[in-house]
Amino acid sequence: AGGRMLLSLLLPITLVVMTTLGAYYPAVDVAAGERERRTVETTLSQPRKPLELVFAKLGTVVLAACLSLVLNLASMFLAARLIAPPEASGLLFTIEPGALVLLLMSGFGFAVLSSATLLAMAFRATSFREAQSTAGAVYGLGIVPALIAVVPGIELTPALALVPVANVAMVIKALFRGSLDAGSYALFAVSTVLLACLMVALCARSVGDPERWLKMAKTRRSNPTSPERRRP
Repeated sequence: AGGRMLLSLLLPITLVVMTTLGAYYPAVDVAAGERERRTVETTLSQPRKPLELVFAKLGTVVLAACLSLVLNLASMFLAARLIAPPEASGLLFTIEPGALVLLLMSGFGFAVLSSATLLAMAFRATSFREAQSTAGAVYGLGIVPALIAVVPGIELTPALALVPVANVAMVIKALFRGSLDAGSYALFAVSTVLLACLMVALCARSVGDPERWLKMAKTRRSNPTSPERRRP
């Protein structure tokens, strides 16, 4: 019981922070990084639809986010097994296969949403530095709902199941406390999918506007204060 209670407090924050952090740098790089590397024209010249380009970039970001999540969860469980003293054996925990499947499904859904959101912000930035700032602000603000969600006394409700970030934290919390119901999980899944689709649509709109991309690239090249202009 003590181990499951500990999981319900640690895993929501770990999932949100590590997944978003894993998506942060790849999202900025595959979007705004194109301007730094001067490969915008090459990308736009490919015989691919904007949505296909978005899915290619999104797949890279989601893979990095999921890898970050899995590695951090594995290291957390391994450290708990190896470092915990014998007197703390009551706090050691195991995860049933069903709970593990739901945990990974929830983590994957949040990885897609966070990756698409960060990618949409990075696509609309006018420079690499602006993309870092914007994505960093989204990352910082996104942690706040997760922190509120794990406060003792706050339980998963249909309304909270629709709140981004807070819902995935509440789902994980309810999962390990044995209070997760199918209706709330369905609301969480549907809202996450719909919001992720909206973010993907915003990304496709940005990619499908070549004039905007080329204008940003040309502005970057003509900027006398850019790092590339100052290189010998």
